[in-house]
Amino acid sequence: MHEYVIETERLILRPLCDKDRDAIFKWVSDEDVAKYMVYNTYTSKDQVSEWLTYLKSVENEYHFGFVRKEDNELIGSGSIGPDSKREGFWGFGYNFRKDCWGYGFATEATKAMMQFANEKFGVSKFSSSHVEENKASGHVMEKCGLHFVNYGQFQKLDGSCRMRSMEYEGTLESIELVELQIKYAEDIWNFRQEIIDNDADSENQFAGCGCLDKCNSAEEWIRICKLRNSEETCNDGGTTVPSDMYLAVRKSDDRIVGIIDLRHHIDPPILGTWGGHTGYSVRPSERRKGYAKEMLRLNIRNARNLGIKNMLVTCDETNKASEQTIISNGGIFEKSIEVEGTIIKRYWIDLTKVGEEG
Repeated sequence: MHEYVIETERLILRPLCDKDRDAIFKWVSDEDVAKYMVYNTYTSKDQVSEWLTYLKSVENEYHFGFVRKEDNELIGSGSIGPDSKREGFWGFGYNFRKDCWGYGFATEATKAMMQFANEKFGVSKFSSSHVEENKASGHVMEKCGLHFVNYGQFQKLDGSCRMRSMEYEGTLESIELVELQIKYAEDIWNFRQEIIDNDADSENQFAGCGCLDKCNSAEEWIRICKLRNSEETCNDGGTTVPSDMYLAVRKSDDRIVGIIDLRHHIDPPILGTWGGHTGYSVRPSERRKGYAKEMLRLNIRNARNLGIKNMLVTCDETNKASEQTIISNGGIFEKSIEVEGTIIKRYWIDLTKVGEEG
């Protein structure tokens, strides 16, 4: 059995163990939960023990228990691993206690498992299916980027209860951070307009984008950002601290999905107090796809290459998505501070402890 642990905004995904028997029995013994699962309703806790014993012998499939952070309760379980019916795809499944339905836990856990498979094993193609009547699971798969491809046949492990199923496939797109280039000028300007159109009410709508909102063209912005790359020319670019600006580009279609910067140091009080080493923005149409987490992960690598050992990353107290992005990349909370009426949370990422892949 594996030893991987994944943390999301509300959940901890960890290996199942024998002590989980009673908690698991709460949902596998519920007829409503078991209705659309491959197992029949459990009638004794001994059946759970047998299943947990079986999991210890399973290879190439990663089973997780889903623990709710709020009360440390195990509320569901799921797994991800190679799909025997689709070459190159990994399939996933999940089940939750009935009182935890409708809160988005399935989507949150599934996205985390997909990201885990992508980061640890380079998996980008995913598949799953659900009984046609189970519309809620279809919504989960769509939120995770999968799309309907075909109808299939569902049946219990013992061959009973056959029903039509809906099969889904999807791809978790990979990205890379690239230096500013003129060839991206048009898309940079489209990115800028999309931010303006969708984030008009946000005070930090261009976080990590430097002076993009103040420039008259993408070409002007690229020129200024390049001036900011070195200590010798950063003053000409309107700043006292050298920084690097990167475009987060999706490999499959060369589309910009985000922008992120990296300051070489945070000596000025503003940066050392609440600005931090990096800021980032994700294109509105590309949000909720895990890109922010991957952007920060890749930028940690850049920071390490610059010789930065401790990276300060901050976020507004109300920006839970950004906070989770930081935590998922190893951020350790230090303290909250108030800046002009806004509560800012300070996190440190120890680059000597974060893995080289991070």
